Amino acid sequence: MRLFHQYNSKKMIKTVLPILKSNQIISLISDAGTPTISDPGLDLIRACIENSIKVYSIPGPSAVIASLVSSGISTDKFSFLGFAP
Repeated sequence: MRLFHQYNSKKMIKTVLPILKSNQIISLISDAGTPTISDPGLDLIRACIENSIKVYSIPGPSAVIASLVSSGISTDKFSFLGFAP
């Protein structure tokens, strides 16, 4: 287990990317809710997407949030106004 927070995120991304590129699996777990929601995990998700590394979200009670956190879209300003007709 390694800590991933705002003070070491750039260093940890450099550490984690080679692990992921070698087809190993890691988990990003938040101690305060969903990863990437008010959490530095967004930087890791974006780095994975930029490096063609698949990102999977284990859904909780909301499919919208599960999709948002694995999309690489900024999560600091988000509104859900309903599903498209």
